[in-house]
Amino acid sequence: GAPRLAEGYARIYGIRRDSIRVMPNWIDLARFAPKGRAPQTREKMGVPPAGKLVLFTHRLSARKGADLLLPIMEKLLEEVPNAYLAIAGIGPEATALTDRIQGNPLLAERVRLLGSVPNADIPDLLEAADVFLMPAREEGFPRVLLESWAMGTPIVAADVGAVRDLVPKEDYDLVVTEGDIEGFARATLMALTIDKEKEREHLRGLAQKYDLPDVARQFVSLFSER
Repeated sequence: GAPRLAEGYARIYGIRRDSIRVMPNWIDLARFAPKGRAPQTREKMGVPPAGKLVLFTHRLSARKGADLLLPIMEKLLEEVPNAYLAIAGIGPEATALTDRIQGNPLLAERVRLLGSVPNADIPDLLEAADVFLMPAREEGFPRVLLESWAMGTPIVAADVGAVRDLVPKEDYDLVVTEGDIEGFARATLMALTIDKEKEREHLRGLAQKYDLPDVARQFVSLFSER
């Protein structure tokens, strides 16, 4: 988790804050590393080289903000006519998403419902995307934040859980009030102006301190504390 979450546990459950130890989530940076396969991945999805690809991967539920994806996309298309949205996942919102896409010719052209995607394919999807979108209503310490950074992809995220603890202050413009559709569209538009090639090392650096070997050492050290 993160300090913000520990404070919440202390308050809600009446646990002394100084008795709580905080362990971050982790990521295997050897696995989540750009491999240069973005053009092929985009081609498989029918996204042209000049298209701007926004990606969502998670359970298709209201808790994860899946019901907000198409309204955000409709707003974004008003400003970015070459935007595309890829949605990877399954869940209770899948039928509503399909129905709304089929009822709107523009969405039918620009939205890709990928269904259930093997976990092994997630790094390629993240590398192919220009922006990752996380409009969740609830989160703890979202691992996808680390995965997106590791692949050099900017992320627009709801201000829930530990997100604001993790995102550096200079990127707070990409942190949006939960449920704010216009805010998500504006932040995504802003993120699409980021030069991914120039930003890649910065984002990889954000993920670096959560690399699995480093976090494992932190975990082991908990048992030697007095």
